[in-house]
Amino acid sequence: DIDVTAFAFIKGNPGDGGPYINTGSVYTSDPDMGVNFGTYRCQVKGPRKIMVNFEGGQTGIKMADAARDRGENTLPVTLVIGQDPITWMISSSPSRPSACVSGAPIEYPSGFSWGVRMKRSV
Repeated sequence: DIDVTAFAFIKGNPGDGGPYINTGSVYTSDPDMGVNFGTYRCQVKGPRKIMVNFEGGQTGIKMADAARDRGENTLPVTLVIGQDPITWMISSSPSRPSACVSGAPIEYPSGFSWGVRMKRSV
């Protein structure tokens, strides 16, 4: 099991309630809206607990609200940390031309199993 508190995430702002992962790319999925790949601040809440800071109007919060409306208690997410700079920049963009910009499919580290297809690398 991964203990996220073992990593050197920092409390970057005086008002933060704890350390944050500020450069992660977050995948979310919804049966009607499809897949979302965005950049969201993620607060470390414990060894195996991270809070994704979705904001009003963003696709992530829309997917979380839709899941709640369906009676679901959780929203599966995949957090990618240590991705290449192009992928990180693209996760903040309204369009997703990462393969076009880099010239090849993007490989990500292993890590998820909830339905978003990603090419794995070691």
